[in-house]
Amino acid sequence: MSETSNDIAIDDAILRTMTYFDIFNYPLQSGEICNLLDTQASKANVDEGLGRLVEAGQILKAGELYSLQFEPKLFERRIKGNWLADLLLPAVRRKANLIFGFPFVRAVMASGSFSKNFMEDKSDFDFFIVCAPNRIWISRMLLVVYKRLFLKNSHQQFCINYFVDTEHLEIDEKNIFTATELATVLPLTGSTLYNQLISANERWLKQTFPNYKKRTGLYRELKTPFLKRFAEGMLNVLLARYLNRWFRNITLERWRKRYGNAYDQHDFRIAFKSTEHVSKNHPRNFQKKIMDAYNKRVATLTKKMEVL
Repeated sequence: MSETSNDIAIDDAILRTMTYFDIFNYPLQSGEICNLLDTQASKANVDEGLGRLVEAGQILKAGELYSLQFEPKLFERRIKGNWLADLLLPAVRRKANLIFGFPFVRAVMASGSFSKNFMEDKSDFDFFIVCAPNRIWISRMLLVVYKRLFLKNSHQQFCINYFVDTEHLEIDEKNIFTATELATVLPLTGSTLYNQLISANERWLKQTFPNYKKRTGLYRELKTPFLKRFAEGMLNVLLARYLNRWFRNITLERWRKRYGNAYDQHDFRIAFKSTEHVSKNHPRNFQKKIMDAYNKRVATLTKKMEVL
């Protein structure tokens, strides 16, 4: 039976989704592909498309995993990485609980590789943190001081590179990188704020991934410790809004001195976003590197499909 135009569209969409994760050498399950597909399709449609692509020799299947690369070691790597992530989940929850105990932190979520249920021996624990309005720079400074004093500034144990506040949950940069991170973010504390985060970004997230369904049953609410409430009260007495602004200014000045010459103004503003409501610290500008690699690969894929 010949393929219909809808079949071809789904096959192309599957290849685009797999192309993104192929940058990370990460095979996918069919459900994951369906959830992050850029085209409306049912799980049955995706399974049929994967069957066609396997039969055509365009992708490789091993067990429940699919890859663009015909390299069995990638499947072994993913299985091992999933096992390690499961093993580390209790430790990550403890770190999230610790972060939640700091003043003005309202929710803690895992991002990066751990949010995809994958870890390697040298992988970082990346956290996405939601704070009270006009307080994120206080929370960030206290967490940075803790990390430097007690964790020897270890990024692997405690990578706190993205903060937003409760009144500004919509992500400014809207692309496949930010959509993937948002769609896979793992809520560890603060179920209400996780739901609000998804709601604030749902319109453009659904445009990017029409089949997307948010996570359920993985998060929990924590009671605010007395010491945290006491510390917040004391900081508010000490003119926290001005302290927040001061911490922002000295942090931004430090970033400019350290990284300003390595980026143009546009890339610096994205990699080191520093407003009253957002703090982002990505010295490697990972988003730009991934987007450049993805766009290049999709262009190559499009040319290849046109020939076919």
